[in-house]
Amino acid sequence: MSSESSRTGFKLRSPTNTFPVDGVVLGYVAEESSQKPRMAIESFRHEETYHPEVLKPAIDAYDRTLKEYWQKTGRADGLSWSANMAQHYGTFSRLIKTVAQKQGFTIEV
Repeated sequence: MSSESSRTGFKLRSPTNTFPVDGVVLGYVAEESSQKPRMAIESFRHEETYHPEVLKPAIDAYDRTLKEYWQKTGRADGLSWSANMAQHYGTFSRLIKTVAQKQGFTIEV
């Protein structure tokens, strides 16, 4: 979901009480580049029950892995992956509320 979600829902003619959450972009690259490391699947796939104890170590490891990758590829902008995600979802959650309300959801806090 992005800042375009309310317009995307409109363009898709989404019915009341629905809104787009994610999208997929398909295509091909014009130039080959290195593939960004992925977070360990154990950090987001939980079998049978939720396992919160794996999250912090997995996130810390991914922060380190991604920092090394960014240094190799010449990217050196400040925030770690986890800090960037926290910042993104802080904004994202406010946006979801606005878009959801426009689509007819009532949200009581």
